[in-house]
Amino acid sequence: MNVLTNFGSFSIRLDVEDSPCTTSSFAALVRKGFFDGTRFHRIVPGFVIQGGDPTATGSGGPGYTVVDVPPANSLYTEGVVAMAKTAAEPRGSAGSQFFIVTGSNAGLQADYAILGVITKGLKVVERIGRFGNRTTELPTRRVVVLSMTVTPQPEGVIAAVVLAAGASIRFGSPKQALLLEPVVERVRQSREVGDVVAVLGAHEVETSARIVRCESWELGPGASLRCGLDALGDEVEAAVVILGDGPALDPRAIDRVVAAWRERGGERVAATYGGIRLHPLLLARAAWGAVPDEGLRGLPAELVPCDDLTPPGDVDFADQVAEGGRPEEQNDYEHGAR
Repeated sequence: MNVLTNFGSFSIRLDVEDSPCTTSSFAALVRKGFFDGTRFHRIVPGFVIQGGDPTATGSGGPGYTVVDVPPANSLYTEGVVAMAKTAAEPRGSAGSQFFIVTGSNAGLQADYAILGVITKGLKVVERIGRFGNRTTELPTRRVVVLSMTVTPQPEGVIAAVVLAAGASIRFGSPKQALLLEPVVERVRQSREVGDVVAVLGAHEVETSARIVRCESWELGPGASLRCGLDALGDEVEAAVVILGDGPALDPRAIDRVVAAWRERGGERVAATYGGIRLHPLLLARAAWGAVPDEGLRGLPAELVPCDDLTPPGDVDFADQVAEGGRPEEQNDYEHGAR
C-alpha cells in the first residue's frame, strides 16, 4: 500500500496473516478514497504519528469496527503500523484511525491490531514525526494524506538460515541442544521472516525449524550457509543469516536489516552494535552464488546501526550460558563479527 503525503510518500506492507479483518477493511476504505485529504492529527515526537480520522478530532471513523486480536508477543517498534482504539474498546478493535511508531519501541501492550509495517519511505515518516508538540500531541505543521493506493503484495519471501553445524569443541558438549531453539523462537518473532531453516552438521539436535543437514560443514561456515541456501525455494528473494549460538538475538534487528535492504538495496546488509558488525546479515538472492567457505565476514556489506538493541551474543563456553539458554551478562562486545 502506498501513502502519498505533502511531505513525501511511504509504503506499508499489510499484515494479512495476523490481521485479516483489519487489512481487508482498511484496503476497502482505501479503494473508496476514504483517507484522501485526511490529516495526521496527532504527532508525538519520538513516539507515534496518528491519522485516518476524517474529522481530524481524534474521534472520527468509518462508522463501524472490526476486531483482530494481536499476538501476545506483538512489539510496537519503529515502522510498525497499528490501529488506534479507545481504552473502552476491546483488544484489537479497528476503525480507520491508525498510528505509525516513530520511536525505537513505543512500549505498548499487545492491545492494538497490527495493520502492517513500513517497507519504504521510513525517513519520510521520521520527518513527519518531528512536526509535533510533545506536550499537546498536536501537529506543528499540516500533514495531509493526498492519496492512498492499494498495490499488489510482493511475492518474494524473506527466509532465515540459522547456522548451527559446528562441533562445539570449546563448549564441551553439543551447545546447539541448548541454544538453537531459543534462537529459532526469536527469529520467528520477526515480522519479516516467512521461512526458517536450521543447518546442522556435527551434531543431531531437535528443533522446531526445518532442518538441513550439511555434509560439507567442516569446510567452514560458508559451506554450511550454501547448504541452507540450496534448501530454499524459488519464492525466496533474500536470506537472513543468523548464528545459532547467539541466544540474545533481538528480532527487531532482523526487521531493521530487511527494511534497510528494501529501502536501499544491495547484496549484503548487516547489523552493527556499537560500531561492530555482527548478525543478522541479509544476503540478496543475487549474491547466493558467491559465498566462500570461510563465510561472509570478509565481504563488504551495507551497515545498519542497532546500537539500541542487545547484541546477539556468541556463546563458546558452557559458563557463558545461564539457566534456560540465556547468555550471561557481558560487559563488552565479545562476539564473532560476521
